[in-house]
Amino acid sequence: MDVSDDVNARKYLTEVTSIVDSARASLVRIDAYTEDRAVSGNGVIYSNVDNIVYIFTPYNLVHGASYQTVTFDSGVTIDGYLIGEDFTSGLALLACYPPFSVRTMTLGNSDAVVDGQYVAAVSARRQESAAVISSFGIVSSSGMYRTSILSRIYTDMLAVDFSITEDMYGGALMNIKGEIVGILVSSPFQSITGCGYALSINEAKLVYDQLLYKGSVTRGNPGIVYREVSYMESYEKNQLDIPLDQNTGMLITHVWDEGAAQHTLKAGDVILSADGESLTTAQVFRRVLYSHNPGDTVDLVFLSDGEQHSISLMLK
Repeated sequence: MDVSDDVNARKYLTEVTSIVDSARASLVRIDAYTEDRAVSGNGVIYSNVDNIVYIFTPYNLVHGASYQTVTFDSGVTIDGYLIGEDFTSGLALLACYPPFSVRTMTLGNSDAVVDGQYVAAVSARRQESAAVISSFGIVSSSGMYRTSILSRIYTDMLAVDFSITEDMYGGALMNIKGEIVGILVSSPFQSITGCGYALSINEAKLVYDQLLYKGSVTRGNPGIVYREVSYMESYEKNQLDIPLDQNTGMLITHVWDEGAAQHTLKAGDVILSADGESLTTAQVFRRVLYSHNPGDTVDLVFLSDGEQHSISLMLK
């Protein structure tokens, strides 16, 4: 094959190729240093506020580091400064001050992602070359997972039908429109064998707000596992005596022992509103919970055995 054949092959570039190319400029390499080691990983350029660039990177990469550097697509390396870190989501937020313009990720809506949708995983360059690491497939499922056995707080994650290697953690999960819908993370506790995982970008948005302004994340924890009623099939609603026209609310699937909701809520109950907000999506519920500290109370309206009830639940 001569050079012209190689050039002509570019006619067969796919949508995935354009996603990877467009994401490159918004991906960075993070090098974290301690007294006795140096480790490298990935980061995504999340925002640019008053010429301060904010980057999400894995918690485990920078936790305990003395300092870290950020290497951009151009090859330029500058210092990065830790703003905050969150063990539960597995994310940390860095700030840096590049003397040049950068491209932030275009944020998508992970609540709009459906099972079977095509997505591409893209991470920053290997140290040895300019080539990014990328994979392509479909979303296998979305749902709530504990990122670790040590956490009893569930976070919103997307599972994909291809593996995400350790070299890719901290990279971006992109939809076909070129929007970031998740940040690549290690497999959570009780994960599905063979799947890769990304923390949903809507969850990351909530984490970002708290890390930026407080340096840490506090979440009032009701001690329950739940799913959106809007995604339930008719036969499931029939089995649980949920009205077929009920399309909002969070169905409780499990209540933690010694959790805030023990002896108050039970599996099968449907939470309709929290602090007066109708729970049209799980994102609404998480936003309310993220606004509370442990020890605060949240006002809930819920259905239980066909009857509507109201309670003030003290979060843990």
